[in-house]
Amino acid sequence: MTHTITLILVAALMSGTHVAADSSSCAPGLAARSTDQVMNDHFAALLSGDLDLILCDYSADAAVVTPGSVVNGLDEIRAFYSQIFSQMGGPATLGLVSLTISPINPSRSIVLLEWNLDSPHLEIDDGTDSFLIVNGKIQQHTIKLAGVVVK
Repeated sequence: MTHTITLILVAALMSGTHVAADSSSCAPGLAARSTDQVMNDHFAALLSGDLDLILCDYSADAAVVTPGSVVNGLDEIRAFYSQIFSQMGGPATLGLVSLTISPINPSRSIVLLEWNLDSPHLEIDDGTDSFLIVNGKIQQHTIKLAGVVVK
């Protein structure tokens, strides 16, 4: 069963990268999260700007795929998000256009997310991400951007 949620979300996406005390700061029981919980936690982590919290949502062997690039594992994913926050140049407004969740089985789901972003140094008119969620963690994440303007 597939369900789609369409809404507009305006929130401050932090450009600063707060660092938690250590990687053990991930909450226990993450593997038991539903796909909705994973996505809500991921949005909250992104809004916090806390790289360690963002990484809690990814499996240790996760990959982030963008056109022409594949980022593998938590260290490379940390560097990827750090670079994005740096390019933004400050807090951003994030517009969530649509979120579609398609469960495969109780432990796997595919998510499609459409969004836009405006920050001091970067504007993205059409962002599209897909996620493969396995056992409460992001296993695969693809990102496609259109309408990117560097200010």
